Amino acid sequence: MEILDCRGLACPQPVIRCRTAVGEGAAALEVVVDNAPALENVQRFLQGRGYLLEVAQEDPRCWRIKAVLADGGDGLPVGSVPVTAPQGAGSGAVEGGPGAQTLVLLTTETLGRGDDTLGMKLMENFLATL
Repeated sequence: MEILDCRGLACPQPVIRCRTAVGEGAAALEVVVDNAPALENVQRFLQGRGYLLEVAQEDPRCWRIKAVLADGGDGLPVGSVPVTAPQGAGSGAVEGGPGAQTLVLLTTETLGRGDDTLGMKLMENFLATL
C-alpha cells in the first residue's frame, strides 16, 4: 500500500499526488491530510476512480484515508462504501457515485478577480483537478 503524506499541502496538491499514484497503477493507497477541503476533494477523486474508502480521523486536524481499488474484472467498480465526513470536516456530502456525471459551466477564463495571470493559473489547476 502506497502512503501519501499530504499534511501541509493545500488543494489541489493532495488530489494531484493521488492522481499521479492512480496513474501509476496503485491498487491501494493511504492518504494523510490535515484540512477539510483536501479530505473532501481526495475522497471525491478516489471514489470517482472506483476506490472503496475508509476514513479515520486521527485528531481534530488530521485524517487518514485508506483506499482500495474495487474492480470486478471488467474495469468497473463493483460497489462503493458510503463515506460521511468526520465531524468538523464541513458538509462532506458527496452526491452521486461511480458513473455519476457532473456538468461544470465556466463563464470566465479566470478564477477570482484581480491579477489575471494568477486567475488563469488557478483555472488551469482547477481544470486539471477535474
